[in-house]
Amino acid sequence: TQMLYLGSEIGDGDVNLQEIALNFTSLGDEHEVKNLSIKFIETSATELGTAYEDMTSATEVFSAATYTMPTETGWHTFDITDFVFNASSNLLVEIVWGDNGAWSSPSYVVQSTTTAFTSVVYGYSDSETPPAYDGNSSVRPNLMLYIEGEAPGTMYGANFTVTDGTNPIEGATVMIGSMEHSSDVNGQTSFDLYEGTYYYSVYADGYGSVVNEEMIVDEMEEMNITLGVGINSHVAQNLKIYPNPTNGNVTIELPNVVSGAQVAVLDLAGKTVITKGFESTNATLDLSNLSEGIYIVKVQNGNILHTNKIIVE
Repeated sequence: TQMLYLGSEIGDGDVNLQEIALNFTSLGDEHEVKNLSIKFIETSATELGTAYEDMTSATEVFSAATYTMPTETGWHTFDITDFVFNASSNLLVEIVWGDNGAWSSPSYVVQSTTTAFTSVVYGYSDSETPPAYDGNSSVRPNLMLYIEGEAPGTMYGANFTVTDGTNPIEGATVMIGSMEHSSDVNGQTSFDLYEGTYYYSVYADGYGSVVNEEMIVDEMEEMNITLGVGINSHVAQNLKIYPNPTNGNVTIELPNVVSGAQVAVLDLAGKTVITKGFESTNATLDLSNLSEGIYIVKVQNGNILHTNKIIVE
């Protein structure tokens, strides 16, 4: 797997990278991997394509003939050889292992976030190391970088209150990157965030949505979010979307359809990637050309608006 991280995400000037960490959310049953190699290279590329990038001049910052995988979920650290990175460039990280001779089932899963660009190329094989290219994605693993001399900054609370303008909305989903919380009976939820710039999305069944809004955290933040009012949420809850997650076609089913009913699929940058009208109570969407990640589905059926999340694998 090759993963592209922009210099603007990492720092300014020359930074000395000393450790990296990945957040494992699920564990596999193969507890050792063979021939693990991690390589870094600076690049001017701003997105990846449909083939591996050339790593001939890359620096191998970590290697192990046999590596014991984590036995608990959470952040797992790799103590790499120090790598001085100039943040005026971008950082390409390659992680390769094998040949293990077998798949891990269930598989290891790391926390990831959908980027606005193609940020990952990957390959997999039972019998070749490294494997041939198999595909690309905008869903990129979250990588924690330990930088010499750099403090993580101050952590602040970001408190969200979600209402319809008058009443709190319970069960609203608030997303910041790959973090996802639901509002309580008072319409409230909170995050602990290091100072910096973040982007959030908020949606709730039967209401309008807020997608990819910028938030600068430099003190305790109180975010008051108002979602669209006057929506018949009871009828909206009768809408069905399946299968979810999906890697191809998805069916959207309504109990009844009024003239002009529309469905739209938005990425987390707020860009509409698919729109379609309803000709009956069912609409089928082909999502196979979308990159892996989280999308928001909005269905407008007369004065009824339904907003939901769908995952493309």
